[in-house]
Amino acid sequence: MFVHSAAPQNPVEFQSRLQVVMSLLAARDAALESARQERDRLHAERDAATAEVEKLQLMIKQLLRSRYGAHSEKLDPDQLQLGLEEVEQSLGTTQAGAEGRSSSMSRTSAVPAAVAPCTSSARTLRRCSTSCRRSTG
Repeated sequence: MFVHSAAPQNPVEFQSRLQVVMSLLAARDAALESARQERDRLHAERDAATAEVEKLQLMIKQLLRSRYGAHSEKLDPDQLQLGLEEVEQSLGTTQAGAEGRSSSMSRTSAVPAAVAPCTSSARTLRRCSTSCRRSTG
C-alpha cells in the first residue's frame, strides 16, 4: 500500500500522492458498499428461510392436530368416578354431622346403629352402597 515518507516538497508529487490516497479510499468505499449489499442480501435470505420454516412448522402442527386431535388431558372414567365418590363421601360426612348435631339437640330422636366399615377392595368399593362408602375414610 502506501509507505509513509517525508512530506513531498514538489506540488506535482504531492498531487500524485493525493490521487493515490483518493483512489485507495474510493476502492475501500466500494468494497465496503459491496459488503453491506451482500450482508443485506444474506439477511433477506435468512428472513425468508425463517418465515418458510415457521410456515412449515405451523402446517405440521395443524396436520398433527387434525390427525390426532388437540393435546388435552383426557380424564379416565374410573378417575372421574373416584372423584365423584370423594365428593359424595364428604357430602355424606357433612350431612351426618348435621344430623348428629340436630339429634343431640332434640333428645327424643332415636340413636342410629353403628355401621361397620367396608372391607372390600377398591374395585368392589365402587359398587358398594352409599352408606358403606360414607362410613369409610
